Amino acid sequence: KNEVDEVITRLLQDDFLNEQRFAEAYVSGKFKIKKWGKVKIISNLKQKRISDYCIKKGLLEIDEEAYQETLSYWIERKKVEVKEEDAFKKKGKIAAFLIQKGLFLLHKQHLFHTLLDYFLDCCEYEYHNLSKSNVLQFLYDIGKVLKDFLL
Repeated sequence: KNEVDEVITRLLQDDFLNEQRFAEAYVSGKFKIKKWGKVKIISNLKQKRISDYCIKKGLLEIDEEAYQETLSYWIERKKVEVKEEDAFKKKGKIAAFLIQKGLFLLHKQHLFHTLLDYFLDCCEYEYHNLSKSNVLQFLYDIGKVLKDFLL
């Protein structure tokens, strides 16, 4: 056991093991290759017990313009892929997917306005047909997804 500690200490001293460099490479790879959002990346780095400081440094690897392009990419792709006739359900599935990809929660104000616009669109779309149960189901689904990410 003592030899293992010595080897790890030596690797740290020689900068072969570097938490910040790992965080930067992880963020860059997950964002560029898998098109993950910041929330999902942060969550995964925290599971790996990476320090908040290194996570913040790693997130600097993501260009804000590229992040918005990724968000637009997923929205447009999912609009085509989701084969739901009901606009209310389709937008709900797209929103749930974006949250699952970790693309929304860091933009809480944007998320709030998106959900509000979505809700109002659905109310207008189904003005007379919108049942109380549809509204409650929508709120329940979004609440369930948000709960999973906030806890």
